[in-house]
Amino acid sequence: MADHSECERTTVTATATHGFASEPNLQRLRGERVGRRVVLSVLALFVLAGAAGLLGVRSRTVSASANGYDLSVTYATMTRSGLSTP
Repeated sequence: MADHSECERTTVTATATHGFASEPNLQRLRGERVGRRVVLSVLALFVLAGAAGLLGVRSRTVSASANGYDLSVTYATMTRSGLSTP
């Protein structure tokens, strides 16, 4: 009878070490979680930068005057194709 209980304990131990909660699986899951957090953080930074206007068209105005004439030119310093620029 003592041999039978030892067999059950051995079976339970073997199942526990090869189950879902084994150490390599936990390390892999933690690594995947960290990877997802990094990707979502970078995506959130792009969204916030766009909302703050850091990724849009940038324009500059330069003025000059001579001989009674005034000239003011507004031009795009940074733009993308398909966007209307000043």
